[in-house]
Amino acid sequence: MVSQKEVLDKKFILSYVPENLYQNIENHEKIFFKGQSLKVPYIIDITHILIRKHFQTGFTSFNLESRILRDKYGSKYNYYLDYLCHKKIIHMVSNYQSGKKSRSYLLDDTTLKHLNIIKNRDNVLLKKYRKLYSIDYLRKINYQYIPFDVMKKLVNYLDRVSIDYEKAQNYILDLNLPENQKIKNIHSILSLKEKNIWYNFDNYGRLHTNFTTLKSDIRDQHLLIDNEQTKEIDIVNSQPIFLSILLSKNLNEVNKEEYLNFKELVLTGNLYNYISSNFGRKNKKETKKVMYTVLFGTNHLNKKENKIFNELFPSIFNFIKKYKKKNGTYKALAYNLQRSESKFVFSEICKEIIHTYPGLPFFTVHDSITVKKSDYNKVKKIFDVKINQLHSMLEF
Repeated sequence: MVSQKEVLDKKFILSYVPENLYQNIENHEKIFFKGQSLKVPYIIDITHILIRKHFQTGFTSFNLESRILRDKYGSKYNYYLDYLCHKKIIHMVSNYQSGKKSRSYLLDDTTLKHLNIIKNRDNVLLKKYRKLYSIDYLRKINYQYIPFDVMKKLVNYLDRVSIDYEKAQNYILDLNLPENQKIKNIHSILSLKEKNIWYNFDNYGRLHTNFTTLKSDIRDQHLLIDNEQTKEIDIVNSQPIFLSILLSKNLNEVNKEEYLNFKELVLTGNLYNYISSNFGRKNKKETKKVMYTVLFGTNHLNKKENKIFNELFPSIFNFIKKYKKKNGTYKALAYNLQRSESKFVFSEICKEIIHTYPGLPFFTVHDSITVKKSDYNKVKKIFDVKINQLHSMLEF
């Protein structure tokens, strides 16, 4: 068993419940629908997970596999989904089809407008929740993108992270956030306060946790490891670096001088300044949007960000479009770069930290690693060595 005492002792799961659903289930243990007795805690849990996925990914539509639903909610899982459709919490977009084992559902717009946070105390769900922290469960995942010893350590370290709740809450309340964003962040910090830890290894090489959905300012200022202040180390220009590596393997498809210029801008950290100086972007966030629109979007030239990048790096822009078309989806490049990033972070940096300092706790947020301030310098040395090795892949 992975050592997660505070997590394993949990008596409830903090859950999102839309106001329009809460009004129908408040003070009920069961709901009768289509001749079936449905457990209210299961209705809450399904809804909570979908809302959390939305906050995690930004998407409002999801494929739900019957095998996973049946395992968690039993043979009546279809009735739970039908009930949520009946209450207009979700809508079914597509049913089962030949060769497709899942249905697609869309969160209703009103679902995210007014959210409550409640304590789900269902013993069956809590038992399943606790199993997530067992060695057997981690082995069952059979996750191919992160080495098992690294997975085990990352999960084991989760409960060593805590939060200065009052300061974090005051920070959130002082921000002028939309209501659902405020609730999202309050839920995140409250979950950390109550040791309501969750994690998910996705299919694209990334680990999602409570920390990945937090605002970066809260991570930087209010998270603690072993009650000590923390400090983050990240890969500068992460996605452009891994794009450069991909380009270096396909030099026959791009203009060499253009590639060399792009690579130099990436390695020196001047890419965003270069874009800004040529097109007068107002700030770094706006300049970064150019890069992320090109990498993760559909590359239509009616978007100004695509036009900007195409004018600066036409052959690279053309390579990106062809790559996405060849692989059948505009998301293909994003998946490739995320997997490359994750492989580097987990199989190179994290593995080396664990090997060199076996008991040193840390957590990851995609391209960054957060450690105690007292551990920062020794981890930074490992980080820098690995980054230099990564950069050397672009030398020729």
